[in-house]
This record gives sequence, structure tokens and C-alpha cells, in this order.
Amino acid sequence: MGWRGKRFYRLVLSCFFSVIAGVAGQTCNFDSDSCGWAASVVPSSGSFYWSRLNFRSPTPGTGPLADHTTGIEYDGYYIHTDASYGDQGEQAWLTSPTVDVSVDQNFTFWYNMYSNRLNGMGKLQLFVVPTGGVLGDDGLLWAKDGNQGNQWIYASVVITQQAAYNLVFVGTKGSSIAGDFALDDIVIADADAPDSVLQYDCDFETPDLCGYVQDETDQLQWTRQEGGTPSIGTGPSADHSLGTDTGHYMYMETSAHGTPLNEGDSARLLSPIYPPTTSTCLTFFYHMYGANVGSLRVYVKQTGTLTLTWSKSGSLGDTWYMAVAPLVTDDEFQVVFEAARGDGAFGDIAIDDVAIVNGSCPVPSVTPAQTTTPTQTTAATTPPTITTTPLAAATTPLAAVTTPFAAASTSKPCAHVSRGMKAFKIYSRVLLLVFSTCCPPTPESVVSVFL
Repeated sequence: MGWRGKRFYRLVLSCFFSVIAGVAGQTCNFDSDSCGWAASVVPSSGSFYWSRLNFRSPTPGTGPLADHTTGIEYDGYYIHTDASYGDQGEQAWLTSPTVDVSVDQNFTFWYNMYSNRLNGMGKLQLFVVPTGGVLGDDGLLWAKDGNQGNQWIYASVVITQQAAYNLVFVGTKGSSIAGDFALDDIVIADADAPDSVLQYDCDFETPDLCGYVQDETDQLQWTRQEGGTPSIGTGPSADHSLGTDTGHYMYMETSAHGTPLNEGDSARLLSPIYPPTTSTCLTFFYHMYGANVGSLRVYVKQTGTLTLTWSKSGSLGDTWYMAVAPLVTDDEFQVVFEAARGDGAFGDIAIDDVAIVNGSCPVPSVTPAQTTTPTQTTAATTPPTITTTPLAAATTPLAAVTTPFAAASTSKPCAHVSRGMKAFKIYSRVLLLVFSTCCPPTPESVVSVFL
């Protein structure tokens, strides 16, 4: 991951509206400003905080290569923490404007939690807090812990109707400097709005498979599984949603178990019937690992006709990958997942966390090794993955720890930061020296980020 220092970086971010009305479609991609989201450090912490960024992380081996919205470095912005600052266990809080509505809300966002260091990544959590109240375990909505791969990942939670509240992202620093968190493309919409971002999703945690059914005309079968698959050296060891042996996913078993099997034999899994759509995006995770992996194909089925929209072949290692495929139909349709057997028994193929999201598929923003190959798109995205991890109780009122971006730097601006830092080592050392001289962080004043 090379460093390209070619631009000036400013020190102050702007903030605008402070209250989100109960209307579907309130969004923030952080390209123009922070949309009223405020960064802060927890009292007793010092230098680990959220900031707005439009380039890759200054630390190799962590963070996204670019924002999620555009996928182009220097063009789009996202919110980011720099794990090269602060100590393990320090927290950085990012607080929304006040939400004051009378209906349930659907909150969606994209996150990146990538570290190339073993156990180097910390924990990211989302809380709902009554305005003027305190953050505590009872407000935990979502959490993710550890390395999630070099990719932007989609997540969604429903917030039940309540009095005015704020949403708070809490990033807890891990053990390594390669442990940056990133957020982008945040949406708060009425949960029952027809244009709510998430239309359909399935993590296969319930036996009804969300209405998915087997195709009775194929040769093999999809199986709902928890933990690893029966064959050694192929298949995932855990699901994608929870990452534990209690979570479920769907997979195709390729070992014979006494039944003659042939190369090319396939299993097809059919979704429920969906209404016509002009602009939606299918997202899912897939796992293709083993010496004899065949292929995974995704079709759109309309009036009995199958149209290929995405495909992948061969072993990709013991890793869950994300994929997207655009959906444009003029009639009712089904999504068909077809896994085909390779030339041996070590070729299990699995899928998990399938979702259909309103809008066009996003621009790719991951490394080529993780970009999937849909028929007419090269983007790679992912659906919600929600777990709940307890947080040590906090009793500090939000008002006491929240600092708007616009007020984030009360020291003199470091306008003299040089343009000429073209290598990562020079950048990091000079920047540390400059900041330690002119912009020391304090609990009351969060040093703002370079734009």
C-alpha cells in the first residue's frame, strides 16, 4: 500500500443541521461536510478520535483504499479513526444529530474494519442514547469485533419509535496501529417508507430460509449448516453473519457419501418471488475453498427464463468474500443461486447474508483480489452483519463529551504543513512533530483531521 502525498490538508470541518426530521432518505456521504455528526474522545482518553478523510489510511495494512461513495482516492470523503494514535482500549465516539421522529427508523451504513495484523483490530459498536442521557449497554444496537477484511460492508438496524435520541458509534482501539475504523454513506429513513434502503435480507438463521427453496430439478442440494462443513480442507469453518459455530449459512456438499457424483452436477437455490424493479442491487457473501471447487453462478429468473448476472469459479481460499449484482426487471422475478461441482470431493461452496438493496450498485472500493465478477459490474459490497457485544457501562452524559467537527480544533491551525511529504515515513514523522508542537490533543479539544 503506497503513500501518495500530493495535496494540502486542511484542519477544520464544517457542520450543518442538528435535527433529522422523520422523512425517508436523510443521507450523508461526508463528501461536503460532516452532516452534523460530531466527533469526540471519551474523557481520560486523548488522541484516538474520528475524523474526515479523502485518501487511504496513512498506516499501511489497514483502512479502505478510498471512500465507499465514489471508490476513488482523493475524490470522496469518509469518516475514519487513525489507530496509530492512542493506546489499546481507548474509545472514539461519533455522535449523530438529534433524531426526533414519531415512527420507527431504518438506519443503514457502510463500514470498513481491516487489519493485516493478527488480532490487531478493535471493536466497533453502535448505540442509541436518549438526547441528554447517558450511553450504556441497554442502548446497544449493533457491534462488530476484529478484522473484517479489506472491504466496505453494508449494515442495517431498525430503531423503534422513541423520544428524541442520538446515535453513537463507539470505536475501541485494538492492539495494533494497523486497526483503523471507517464509516461512509449513512442513511436514516422511515422503516415503513417504500424507498427504505434495505428491501429484503436473509442471514439463514431461521429454518424457513426466509422463503428460499430448493430447485427440485437439479442433481445436488443446498444445505443449511452451522460450524464447518463435514469435509476437511473445504468449506467455511463458521458462518459470515456471526462468525461463530452457532451461526448458519447455506452450502453445497460435493463429497459423494456413497452416491455417484459427476463434475458439473449442480444445486440451485431459489429466492421468493419479488416484484419488478428498475434499480436495486443484490448483495451477498460467498465462500469458495478447496482443491476441487467448481463454480457459483447467480441468475435472475423471469417468466421461466434464466439470465446470468454474476459468476465466479475456482478456489479463493478459506475466506468469505462479498459480491454485488444489479437487478433490473420488467416482471416479477426470483434470484437463483447455482453451485456447480468441480472435479472432486473438496469443493464445497457456501453463501450467506443475502440482501436486496434499493438503488444502483456502488462503485468498487476494494482491492482487485476481493472484487467479484458480476456480468455487468465490478463492484463488491456486502449486506448487514449484526452481532451484540457488551460494552463496559459508561455514565458520562453525551453533552459532556461531544465536540462538533467545526469546533474540533481550538489551537492555531497548522497551515504550514508541507506539501512535499511524498513518502509515508516522511509524512508520519514530520506530521507527528508538527502536531506535537502546534496542535496537541486534549480531552476538551479534538484535533481535527486533514481533508
